[in-house]
Amino acid sequence: MHGAGLPDDWVRTLVEAGATFTTTPENELGQGHGTPVTGSLLRLGAAPSLGTDIDTAVPGKLLTAARIALAHQRALDHARHRRTTGRHADSPSVTAKQALAWATVEGARALGLADQVGRIEVGLQADLVAVDARAVNLWPAHDPVATVLHADIANIEAVMVAGSWRKRDFVLLASGLDEVKEQLRASGERLLRTVRETA
Repeated sequence: MHGAGLPDDWVRTLVEAGATFTTTPENELGQGHGTPVTGSLLRLGAAPSLGTDIDTAVPGKLLTAARIALAHQRALDHARHRRTTGRHADSPSVTAKQALAWATVEGARALGLADQVGRIEVGLQADLVAVDARAVNLWPAHDPVATVLHADIANIEAVMVAGSWRKRDFVLLASGLDEVKEQLRASGERLLRTVRETA
């Protein structure tokens, strides 16, 4: 569930009952659905997974969602720190490593697949994303985790799913992409037509 805007006591009750939360920060903030649940979860020692929600409204870029979730939570924590101490915090309240985990480890946990995917570990499914940190927008890459969070889809050189390459040398290896693109075009036109007819 999203959990945006839920009171902390509700979040606690749901976490204790085993519920997981997926925040879609760009969509939630942009469409006024309430404050993402990230802070409430972190205060309980839990964490969200990340999503993008509606690809017709926001880009389906998970690393962008991680950056927005990270920046938003830091902003809230900085504001809270200033209110209580009268000064800026000395260090960020949330790390880039935590935000990357929301996109990987926590995503696997939310899907009930934490024993199969989400980490690079012996015995887990071989799922990998290789980011080319030599690109100008990422250079020089002093911190690998922060570098990945600043990457865009154009920086993803390779993707492996369950031990099979799905992207290599920046090229998708899936067949039938032209058919998928045509289906997406037709779907987009249908949605636009429906919006125009109901406006």
